[in-house]
Amino acid sequence: MRETMIYIGPSIDHLIQTGAAFAGGYPPKVEAALKKEPFLYDLMIPVSQLAEARKELSKPGSGLAALYRRAEGGKHGI
Repeated sequence: MRETMIYIGPSIDHLIQTGAAFAGGYPPKVEAALKKEPFLYDLMIPVSQLAEARKELSKPGSGLAALYRRAEGGKHGI
């Protein structure tokens, strides 16, 4: 069984909220968005790595922070 994943990116209207948890896969709308914008997969974090990912997200120059900003900038086109 796959570990539960937590979305740590920005909320995207009518699609996904920050902190949403997914066990056993993603709903079809979310899966379609992930295929359209593959970088969003990197904002899906296993529960076991959530604390570490949140620390990284709080660092402005980190890779996760850059992905978060990218998702923020394009969230209306997903």
